[in-house]
Amino acid sequence: MADRYDFVKERKVSCGTHGDLGRQFSDTFASLKKTCRKLNASFWRYLLDRVPLANTIPPLPTIKRNVGLSAAVP
Repeated sequence: MADRYDFVKERKVSCGTHGDLGRQFSDTFASLKKTCRKLNASFWRYLLDRVPLANTIPPLPTIKRNVGLSAAVP
């Protein structure tokens, strides 16, 4: 629930988005942040890995599969 309130506070402070592209950008980052949190991955480390195309951190779907596999094995 904290994710939603953080997003609402951020939107109010920035006066929202002013167009469809800004809204899409904001939604994408909010989703990525939430996914990283669920997978116990650092959002900022993931972004800093992807922006220069270093790709030292596996893609999030791979992390998700690995987390699912490790949770299924006793």
